[in-house]
Amino acid sequence: ITFQGKGSEGVITRISPDFDQFLYFVVDGVLYVLDTKSVAFLPPLRITGADNINTIVGVHRGLLTATRWEGDENFVMTVQLPRGYFQDVLNDQ
Repeated sequence: ITFQGKGSEGVITRISPDFDQFLYFVVDGVLYVLDTKSVAFLPPLRITGADNINTIVGVHRGLLTATRWEGDENFVMTVQLPRGYFQDVLNDQ
């Protein structure tokens, strides 16, 4: 799945493997999540510090890991996502 949209810093492109149920991307400090099974967006989430997110590394057991810029330095940040915003593989079996 490839998603392309326009953000404050130009065109944003995200690619997700076919096996992921959710596609995550951040625009202007807001996390958008597309459920690829229902082909519908979940309600957007404003995340503190997300306006500087450089890359979403991944989501594991509901914990989103990303890198973000602060000044000239790059940091790793994590955010616990609410239930329903990630595939709960432990309980979906």
